[in-house]
Amino acid sequence: MRVFIAILVLFFSLQSWTGANDISEFEIEGMSIDNDLQNYYTLTEINKAKLAETHYEGESTYYFTSNLSVYDRIRVYTLNKTGRIVSITGEKFISYEKCLNFQKEIIIVFNELFDLSSARIGKLDDFITSNDPTGKSFFTDYSIWFKNDDTAYVRCFNYTEESKIGDRMEVAVLLKIHGDIIRKSIGSVKEK
Repeated sequence: MRVFIAILVLFFSLQSWTGANDISEFEIEGMSIDNDLQNYYTLTEINKAKLAETHYEGESTYYFTSNLSVYDRIRVYTLNKTGRIVSITGEKFISYEKCLNFQKEIIIVFNELFDLSSARIGKLDDFITSNDPTGKSFFTDYSIWFKNDDTAYVRCFNYTEESKIGDRMEVAVLLKIHGDIIRKSIGSVKEK
């Protein structure tokens, strides 16, 4: 596990910029938001990518699992009309307890990486997941909302056994337009 922390911290620290307000410069597995998905994958690879079970109106959702160095899976949301990437999420399938340790490290990196002088920073808090019908699963969230309402977050998911969904860590960046689409589709998340 220490190797994963080192890789993750190294990955974030290799960014060539600091104090940025424009999260489109931030990379997850070499990809940046606000670009065309075809800048990173061929049309054949995109067509073979597993589409998510659910996606939001006006967007397509893709899962990529090959050629990844840090994460187990990448989830990418694109606008249907343009193919423009509006959200990238790196997912690592690890226990909730291990994720909380990594989350602390990533929060430190986020605070060093981004210019937070005009950002709103969410409190580290627990929220109920929307994809567990039992209502008992939750995630611990740390989010940063930038002046333009683009968002970066790191989340640790803790699922119940009866949900049959595995725990995971998510590190994501998303444009305001994607956040607006989510809120329109599902509303806001509920605190635990």
